[in-house]
Amino acid sequence: MSSFKRHLDKVLITPFIFHCSIILADDAYRIDLIIFQFLPEPNVKEKFETPLVEISDNSITISELNYPEIIKPKSINYDLPYKELFQDISISSILNNINQQEESIDPELIKMSAEQIFFQEDSGVIFPLEGISNSLQKSKNYRLISTKSWFQIIESKEESNSILIISENIRGVKVFGEITPYKNRFLHLDLNLYFLEKTENIDEALNLEIKSKKYNKNGLFDEELLNIFNANEEIFKTQYQIKESRKLRSKELHYIDHPKFGVIFQISPISKN
Repeated sequence: MSSFKRHLDKVLITPFIFHCSIILADDAYRIDLIIFQFLPEPNVKEKFETPLVEISDNSITISELNYPEIIKPKSINYDLPYKELFQDISISSILNNINQQEESIDPELIKMSAEQIFFQEDSGVIFPLEGISNSLQKSKNYRLISTKSWFQIIESKEESNSILIISENIRGVKVFGEITPYKNRFLHLDLNLYFLEKTENIDEALNLEIKSKKYNKNGLFDEELLNIFNANEEIFKTQYQIKESRKLRSKELHYIDHPKFGVIFQISPISKN
């Protein structure tokens, strides 16, 4: 039995093991995602039409690995004092610095934590793109909206699943939508993300229920019906959309932007060791 198979035996329950036994190690990946807002008003004359919200049926919700003895704060304190002292940093300089640092170190061994399952975040480990997210928080040009990191099997486009992304409410802004990773000859990632802003006009408010499913420790999916807003939350209207497809290589950083918000992501294979 390979070390990769032994590792899967520890984190997955028997029903799913039979399915995984026919999946090569090359099919298991970690996906890291950063979503951020541009703070300066976009200096463009283009007018953006309100996008029509379209989300796939039965997309997969990312769950969280629970730590009984650790209370995780709801969110980072984004409203930091002395914001005027923050640096003027560009996205290109952030990514260039990260790439230069990574060239000088040994390749990272990508592993799941002991109790983690697919489609689940582990908040007890360091976020893989922490250097980039920290730089964004130090910049006066951007506001960090969400960071996510999870493991999954990536299959062909015909068999691929969409992953539901829902950020917290960060100072009157939310981002939600879906991403769809798949693999043909190369890795691909389709993005369909919506930027929402707080509104006081009930007629503008987005009211949307989404059919979704959550992966469980038995290797099966539980279906659920989600409303992207809590009943006691502020109401939001849809403002902008990022809809794009990218072909990429393993562990390659990609950046996709819109005048109002942007996304940084990478897909890394799990180590066979």
